Amino acid sequence: MAAMASLITQYLTRTDIVACMCVCREWEALFTPCLWSDISLEEIIKSCGSCPPRRPAPPALWHGPSIRRLSVNKSALRSKLNKKVVGILSECRNIEELLIDNGDDDDDNNSNFNIPQQNDTNEVRVWSTLCELVLTNPQIKRVHLDYLNCYIPSLMMAVTPLPGLRHFQASLTKVDYMDLHEMFLRLDTEEAGTRNSESGLHLTLLFTTVLEPWHLLSSGIDVTHQCVTHLYLMSIIGLDWDQHCTLICRLPNLVFLDWAYSKADQEPAVDAAADVATKVLIRCPRIKRLIFFYGTHIPGQDGGRFECRMSDKEHAQLIQTLSADLKELLLYNTTFSKHSFWALTSRSFFYITMRELDLGDCIHFTGVMALECLESCSGLVRFVAPSISAFVILKKAERDDKRMKPWACRNLRYLKARFSGMLSIRPPGPHARKADQTRYRDALWQHKLIFAKLAQLKWLEQIRLGYPGRPLRMEEDDPEESADENAENSDNSEGELMLTLEAGLYALTTLRRLRFLGLRGLGQKLTMEDAQWMKEHWPVLEEVRGKMHLSMTRHHQLVKIAIGN
Repeated sequence: MAAMASLITQYLTRTDIVACMCVCREWEALFTPCLWSDISLEEIIKSCGSCPPRRPAPPALWHGPSIRRLSVNKSALRSKLNKKVVGILSECRNIEELLIDNGDDDDDNNSNFNIPQQNDTNEVRVWSTLCELVLTNPQIKRVHLDYLNCYIPSLMMAVTPLPGLRHFQASLTKVDYMDLHEMFLRLDTEEAGTRNSESGLHLTLLFTTVLEPWHLLSSGIDVTHQCVTHLYLMSIIGLDWDQHCTLICRLPNLVFLDWAYSKADQEPAVDAAADVATKVLIRCPRIKRLIFFYGTHIPGQDGGRFECRMSDKEHAQLIQTLSADLKELLLYNTTFSKHSFWALTSRSFFYITMRELDLGDCIHFTGVMALECLESCSGLVRFVAPSISAFVILKKAERDDKRMKPWACRNLRYLKARFSGMLSIRPPGPHARKADQTRYRDALWQHKLIFAKLAQLKWLEQIRLGYPGRPLRMEEDDPEESADENAENSDNSEGELMLTLEAGLYALTTLRRLRFLGLRGLGQKLTMEDAQWMKEHWPVLEEVRGKMHLSMTRHHQLVKIAIGN
């Protein structure tokens, strides 16, 4: 019954759940844990405010033991905790996730949160209450500290001894390396040799300032921590390149490594590729998922941009030392090109174990290389590339080339890439030249060849065929005049893949698992018949991102038909 109640509450609002709780005592016992399993401190403060509610709340509303996930936002951190709120928090004994976020969605420039001062009794009480909450819930598995912009020793002293900690995240926060060191030592001691790739500690440090980093070097080069299996590092302040490498080398059981070093101009490495290949990857031989970026951040509009500072040959050196059973490789926005691709195709995991390959925004990664990946990687489940060469597909078919292989990635579930070298489908007039008629037939044939390739991917759930960097222009004030930014180029010699029945869309009847369709910047001109066909043959389609027609009014009509809404 409890499982059924939990399933029902997924479709109810909090008001509906409270109404169910007031039906009878049995329903109250069933629905109370569902109401409180995931709640924010702000909601508790509002419900326990000084103003009496219009209707008396049922006793079950004050049920701290049911809380499993507690989130604390900026407003709650600055609120006054009355005795009732403190009493509810003192009853919490089953919290598994604690999320503290000082960020403000309405203000991009988040104000710094200062260390609680002794003369500010309100702030001191909030943080002392949170520390007591952590100490009385030793089963906490996940702790997030976001946008604090300060170091709070009492909170870290409470988090460090948690025996069941599995996820620790600090973003835009200050942490002391010794706290991390003590956390690692305790986890190593308590569960040495009992952890696997799934139960190890997930450590995330994003835009975080590390205090006293010299402890990295003073504690000895042979010190290792077996407990950490997942590490996410991005734009760490206080650690130079060598200290980054030292930290990672001390975690030999790493399975997932997400590492973005963005100070290549300010604090460059002597030989970054050699350090990664001969130090990090050698000391961490179990890595199965690698996300790596070595570059610099250039300020500008919309947060600026990141530029890679590692050459194609250096990436090739890195790839040659990867684990033999690597499953996921993400090197987006890098200089990945022919040397890196040759190194990748020389590794056995490229053909057997690789499940994810993300080379998005790699401008030197060609459509021919992407096509070879689809033809060679049998285990590929997720693939991202700037483009796939439709021109090569057509030329191989024209020559009846024996090298034209079927796509091996039959289990692909996510595909993000546009088809480059497409011929424009422009129906010739009655007096068209023979060359135009031939070009039209070639364009139709090219579309049918591509649709035949996509039809083989029966497990596809998401397909994004548009331009990731070319947004739509949504002008609701004048929807009839609204057009895609690229509509003026939709009929030029460089065409786009058109998802119409005329072009051969009917071949994609096998994609019955498709949930997401991305068409950004493609200048589509679908008809009602095309949208109706999508509704009938793609029954679980939930979202269409991009424009199905140049007219916004027509676009909205087509989307409603396609997704059955």
